[in-house]
Amino acid sequence: MDRMEPNLERVSPKDSVMTTTARTRSILLLVSDLRIYQDFAEWVTSSVESEGESILHVSFKGAISLVSEESPRTAEVLNIADIRDCDNEIEMTKRTLDALSRMERFDKVFFDPLSPLSETFSEESAPAYVLKELVPFLEHRGSLGYFCLTLDSHDNVTVAQCKDSTDVCIQVTQQDGSLLVQALSAKGIYTKDFFLPRVCRNWPAIEERARLPSGFHPTIKTAVGID
Repeated sequence: MDRMEPNLERVSPKDSVMTTTARTRSILLLVSDLRIYQDFAEWVTSSVESEGESILHVSFKGAISLVSEESPRTAEVLNIADIRDCDNEIEMTKRTLDALSRMERFDKVFFDPLSPLSETFSEESAPAYVLKELVPFLEHRGSLGYFCLTLDSHDNVTVAQCKDSTDVCIQVTQQDGSLLVQALSAKGIYTKDFFLPRVCRNWPAIEERARLPSGFHPTIKTAVGID
C-alpha cells in the first residue's frame, strides 16, 4: 500500500447517527477490484482498534491473505476443503458452519470473496444463500463478519438479497487513483449524510492508525466497528 496521508472530508459526529439498539455484526463490501478488499482486510487486521481481538480468516480458495509484512499480527486461518468437492452451495455452507462450530469464538471473521461461488456452483444466488446462513451464526456468536462481492459479477436481485442479509453494505471503487467509498445500506442508520460518497486516497498506513482523525468518514468507522 502507498504511504499517503488520507484525504479526509470533515464530517460532523451528527452525520453518523446510529440507534443505541443497532450493533454492526456483518459488513458487505462491493468492490471493483479484489485488491481493495485485500488492502481493507490488512487495514482492519493491523488497526489498533483490533489489538487484543481474535481474528479468523475463512479461506475458500485463498483469494486474500491477512498476513502482512508490515504488521506483526497474523490471523488464524480456517481452510475449507476444496469447495469443488461440494455438490452445491448448501453443502459448502454446511461444511463451513460445521467447521466454525467446532472452533472458539472470534471477534472478527473475514471470508474470502463470495462472487466465485456463483461460477463454482453454476448458481447465481449462491452468495446470497451463504450470507443468509452465515450471518445469523456470527450474530449468535457475537462476531463481526466481513464479506465481499465484486461489482458487475451479479444481477440486481442477488446484490439486493446480499445487502438485506448484512448490517452494512459499502461500495468501494477506484477513481483517479483514489478510493470512492459509499454506504449503500445500513441497519439502524437513518441520516442521509451517512450515505454520501466519500473520497480518500488510500486506507491510512499502519503507523497512522493509532489515532484515527475524528473527521474520518463514518462509513469506514462503522465498518471497522469503532463508531
